[in-house]
Amino acid sequence: MVLIRSALIGLDHANRTGNYSVLRELGGPALQQNSSAQLSNAFANLRANKVDLLATTVLTPQLLQQPAVSAEGLLQLVGFFPTQPRRIEFQIVYQPVKGQWKLAGLNVGLAAAAAPEAKVEPKAAPAETTKPKAARVPPAAPAAKK
Repeated sequence: MVLIRSALIGLDHANRTGNYSVLRELGGPALQQNSSAQLSNAFANLRANKVDLLATTVLTPQLLQQPAVSAEGLLQLVGFFPTQPRRIEFQIVYQPVKGQWKLAGLNVGLAAAAAPEAKVEPKAAPAETTKPKAARVPPAAPAAKK
């Protein structure tokens, strides 16, 4: 939960200030391949719509699939926060850097919230994950090992 909240709080601060340099610098090499201007462009829609991500600090995220580490060592977290009237969906990718998980990619968007009585069950990680329709910063391809 800390990794999910950390990424979304960092994005919220960047959206509120228009300054994506801190988010970029806190990320790993994959995220740092994007300039601050590229990150700003990627999240322009969230910023223009004044999407408030601070609800992610108090709500419990609902995972749509079990956290999984790929063969390349990337940790993928996919789910949503049950906000109303639209839920905050996320796909977050972390990469290990010197013993720490660093943000590698981030996809955040809004979708219609499920009816209150509906319950979303986590599902097993599919071979290909679905991505929310929203701002997206994909992780870069892993660097070649020497």
